[in-house]
Amino acid sequence: KLVDSAYILVTHPSVKAQTTRELIALAKSQPDSLHFGSSGNGSSQHLTGALFNAMTGAQLKHVPYRGSSGVTTDLLAGTIECSFAGVPNVLPFVQQGKLRALGVTTAKRIEQLPAKEKALVYTFVTQAMNACYNLVEDEILTKEIFAI
Repeated sequence: KLVDSAYILVTHPSVKAQTTRELIALAKSQPDSLHFGSSGNGSSQHLTGALFNAMTGAQLKHVPYRGSSGVTTDLLAGTIECSFAGVPNVLPFVQQGKLRALGVTTAKRIEQLPAKEKALVYTFVTQAMNACYNLVEDEILTKEIFAI
């Protein structure tokens, strides 16, 4: 394994929820009225949101994009309400107050987040939905994975 990359559950500041619990309650009270963006159908962001919905009973509606940049642009504009976004994609906007961080997919707090975000961890997505990048030896690929 080369690296793990966490996601941050972020919302547009206009969303009334201030915590993950409040977002879940809001999503349950207004089914399919809150939208989460992902970098596309079947992406790890999409699957993180689907797992979040399944495990919490929230009903966030999925909006697939063709990559993360469109998600971030529409999230900042308030076109969509939330996303499970990669830390580098949204951290500056969280630090500037343009987005609100509600949760992370890591067991530990992300130190670069504002100090008020101490209880960000919602452990049902911990470890399960981190993007993991592996380096696989070419010989293994050739002999085992692509063997016909």
